[in-house]
Parts: sequence; C-alpha cells; structure tokens
Amino acid sequence: MGISCGSTASLLELDATKSLGLGWVRVSHEAGWAGTTISLGSTVREAHARGLKVLQCIQLAGHKYAATDLPVLQTFAINCLDTGVDALEIGNEWNNSPFFQPHTLPPNLAAGLTIGIANAIRAQNKTIPIITNGLSPAATPWAPYEYWPTFWDADPVNHLAAGYTSAAAVHPFCYPENPVTTINPAWNPWYQISTIRQQVATRGAPSPIWFTEIGCPGTNVNPPIIRGITCTEAKQAENTKLYLDQYRKIGLPGEPLFIATMFDGQSVSVPGPEEYLGLIRADGSSKKPSWQVVYDYANEAI
Repeated sequence: MGISCGSTASLLELDATKSLGLGWVRVSHEAGWAGTTISLGSTVREAHARGLKVLQCIQLAGHKYAATDLPVLQTFAINCLDTGVDALEIGNEWNNSPFFQPHTLPPNLAAGLTIGIANAIRAQNKTIPIITNGLSPAATPWAPYEYWPTFWDADPVNHLAAGYTSAAAVHPFCYPENPVTTINPAWNPWYQISTIRQQVATRGAPSPIWFTEIGCPGTNVNPPIIRGITCTEAKQAENTKLYLDQYRKIGLPGEPLFIATMFDGQSVSVPGPEEYLGLIRADGSSKKPSWQVVYDYANEAI
C-alpha cells in the first residue's frame, strides 16, 4: 500500500507515509517543468532513505497530447528511470476528458503513446514495473470498462510486446456514495473490476491491476454536500473503511493500492471537494479519523 501524493512529495509526506506503515508513494513530476527530474531524484533518494518505494507517473505538463509528443515523453521517461524510481505509470486518467485540453485523448492515441514510452523504458531496463494509466471512474464518455478494451484493441500486438507489468490500473473513487451498496457499475468502479479482469484475461494481457488512486473527501468545516450527502470526516472514515473492505475482497496479491492523499489541499489547485481527500488536516498537525482506518488496515496487512 502507499500514498498518492499528488504531483510531488514533501519530506513531511514521506515521513507521514512511513509513520502510517505504508511502503510506497506515488508522484507525478511532469515533463516540461523546470528541474522536474532533479526534484524527482531528490524525492527518490529521500524515499529510499526511509525504506519507501516510488511510483512515478509519466505526464506532459499542460495535459495536451499529440502523437508528435512521443519523443519528448520517451526522453522524459528515461530520465525518470535514471533517478532510481521503483515503478513507472504511463499517463494518468487518460479516459477522463475534462482532465485534458482540448478535452479529448482518444484511446488509439493513448495506445500509441503508451506503447512507444514502454518500448523506450524496456530498451533501458527489462525489469522495472511498468503499468498503463490509472483510469478515472468518470462514467462519461469512457467508463474504465469501456475505455480499456478500446485502448488495448487499438494495437493489441504491440501492447503485448511492450513489456507491461500491469496492463490495467484503476482509480475506483465512488464518493460520496457507499462503494459497497452503490451497485450501478457505470458509476461504481468496484463493480467494473471483475469485467476488466475478464477483458484483460481474454486478451492475454498482463493481469495484475494496480489501484493507483482511491479516496473520499471529508471535513467538519463547511463540509461539501454532494448529491445530498454531507462529506464530513466521519463519512470519509466510513467510506475509506468500505474501500479497504472492497480491496480486501476484490484485490489480489501483487496489486498495490494508493490512498489519495496524505494532507488536505494536495489533490487539486482550486477549491472543491477533493481538497479534503487528505488523511491529515491541512495544518499538518491533526489526523482525521480516516488516518486511523488506514493505519489499522495497513498494519493488520503486515
């Protein structure tokens, strides 16, 4: 298990992850940022000094992609590899159109970029874990179980040859609804996992599924109300426990899970529910009830 830290991980986050009893951090230093791989290298050294592993997500600053960006992304991936990261995730939520400009990243373009980046990585390193982009739970226009087979079938031969460790990764957010009793598979991605497993197996693709982001917002100060549900810290703790119960039931050995995030305010740059995803309040000094839920699960798993 680990923490999805947002773009970068501070020393406070690394220390908090270690204290929580987790073993990974997920970061996303982006191609095009000044000094991005220098900063990543520092994070890797500090994480390793604490006994933590680092999953780096390969993204392009601005989140606007074209086929002609492949050489830049390949070079960036190799530079990330050279920092000593422990695993690489190619892309992030490429099925989530509002996350991009100009609001589209077709599966065939995502396939070509993913294959090309993976090939560049494998030419340098035959063993580092490589996973495809963690899919957003967004139901439109592409739910994960709709996007993944289209992404794979765009070029199945070269996907199979690319050397992925995991051909599928998901972000099974379901907040604020209950992830157990919300049975509409178009919205609750936990009910898509079995379908995705079947799709992966049918195509002979590498089968572990990485859960690279999962979380639920919660605050007791002007808590957001979403679809009539008030997102308090108690509700966050309740849903976090249910997420972990689902993971215990559905996840398989060798399938890591990353909690988003450690501190409030780290997930987004604009105010909104996701600024309250943290297990620790924004002041950094007080843990929310969800922190204890994750601590109990992580240390039970050990």
